[in-house]
Amino acid sequence: MNADRHLAWFFLWTIALILPLAACLPTQDAPSTPTPTWTVTPTPTPTAASPKSQVTPTPTPTLQSEGPSLTSTPTTNTTDACPQVDVVYQLDYVHRVTQHTPGAQVEHTGGAGAAFYFTVRGDRSIDSNGFENVVPVSIAGKLGDCVLEGQAQLSADINGKCTDGVAALHVAEHWETVATTVTCPGQDPQSTQTTGLFSAPEDRFELRLEDDAVYVLQAETEPLEVYYSWTLHEYGLGIVPLPSD
Repeated sequence: MNADRHLAWFFLWTIALILPLAACLPTQDAPSTPTPTWTVTPTPTPTAASPKSQVTPTPTPTLQSEGPSLTSTPTTNTTDACPQVDVVYQLDYVHRVTQHTPGAQVEHTGGAGAAFYFTVRGDRSIDSNGFENVVPVSIAGKLGDCVLEGQAQLSADINGKCTDGVAALHVAEHWETVATTVTCPGQDPQSTQTTGLFSAPEDRFELRLEDDAVYVLQAETEPLEVYYSWTLHEYGLGIVPLPSD
């Protein structure tokens, strides 16, 4: 299932992040990866009124123990049609992952106000062409007696289709850069920097084209707690190119 791949991918990514810095770390047996429990929750998230200055507060996730559920059902009426002209939408993004393994506590947190953008075209296709769509992610934690600090950049390509006012989105994330430093007692800091290391998990979900429509993906296992959310806002009409001479 997509959720299981999502969690397994992040577990492998974390191992790959730590391995280059193993010289600083105490020897630990590799932890097993329990089967995750996933919950998808479409709920409204209030945000600031101005689309250009919106900052979505990072919510404290309530991790649940329900069985897998990967379909987000629109919560409003289905009478709204898709835009007849190009319209840009803002997708506020919350990214929080905490790793708990023997000798390691690592958190990945998306920057405040992180957002991606996409356009719903007049022909009902959806794309993020023309948008950089890069958000910062901070990395912090402890590896044994060592302190881990770092910064990463995460980008997203968004595609899909609008039907009866509902956007079916395919969000493909990519780690553009990852830079980390581990500082251990009595040793010089150990740093690594990579560019284009991994493609991140891909997510597919549906959102009604209205403000505060939200899709939440969360999970909890013994080594990992994962929380992602995408909250929709209409940004404005798409840019219409000037006619050429």
